[in-house]
Amino acid sequence: MRIGITCGDVHGVGPQIILKALKGIKHRYQDCDFILYGHKHVFSFYDDLLGLSCSLDDYKFIEAFDYLDLSPGVPSKNAGKCAFHAVVKATEDLKTQKIDGLVTAPIDKATIHHEDFQFKGHTDFLKAAFELDEVLMVMACSEMKVALVTDHVPVREIADHLNSALIVKKALLFKQSLQKDFKVQHPKIALLGLNPHAGDQGRIGLEEQTIIKEALDALNVSEQFFYGPFGADGFFGTQQFKKYDGVLAMYHDQGLIPFKTLYFDQGVNFTAGLPQIRTSPDHGVAYDLAHTNQASEYSMISAIELAIELAKQRNA
Repeated sequence: MRIGITCGDVHGVGPQIILKALKGIKHRYQDCDFILYGHKHVFSFYDDLLGLSCSLDDYKFIEAFDYLDLSPGVPSKNAGKCAFHAVVKATEDLKTQKIDGLVTAPIDKATIHHEDFQFKGHTDFLKAAFELDEVLMVMACSEMKVALVTDHVPVREIADHLNSALIVKKALLFKQSLQKDFKVQHPKIALLGLNPHAGDQGRIGLEEQTIIKEALDALNVSEQFFYGPFGADGFFGTQQFKKYDGVLAMYHDQGLIPFKTLYFDQGVNFTAGLPQIRTSPDHGVAYDLAHTNQASEYSMISAIELAIELAKQRNA
């Protein structure tokens, strides 16, 4: 089993959490080859700076860029370009099946953005790289799976992006992933409303009675897998999410705020709909922790472990 891991922004916590995660779990995955995309000297720099005492010879390095002087915690276009080159090379290897799964460390969307990377993040980049019509952002842990109909969309534009066809596409991708990747043969999936109190029967918006209901009717023609729409605050506040195998949120913060509040250290960002496996931690570059040894590696551990588990299932 070959698992690729990109360095992420080299001035953020990516190299740190990768080293700490692998140091903690490599003894349990002796049948796995871990391939680190970036530059060996970047990882060596952080190993020395933070006193991690990792055995770098245990890993294979794909040096996707020339080494540069590092300034931990400082946003930099050069650091962003390094992250870009690591992602491009790793994606090429994922597409050609030189690796069985990919784990991406956090990037800074401001510093990585340039003429060759005009995407909102890894998910959109991978969608374009694999030439896919649609993919799905899923936040996953053992207790909860939350997927998003719209992801990195400005709040003022969310309602304009929503339509029943998009909801149906995303919902079906979610159902297929729960069945294929998470082995839930008959998943129960809750759809959240867009408006407060799911529109309160049309008093606070009509999207639930028109767009979301139309999607639910189309999804449940032959067999019922989908339920809702539910008001998001009460749904999470009363822990209704525990009755469902998956939750489909209409927009980013509606799903991610409760997920990260409850399961931040366990959470994994999984891209459903790709022909290959890609995961990542559920947090950002955390510049303020880059020069310390205080960044938690637990979400990275979960991302690596899920990538291994799902890749083994796909290759079985």
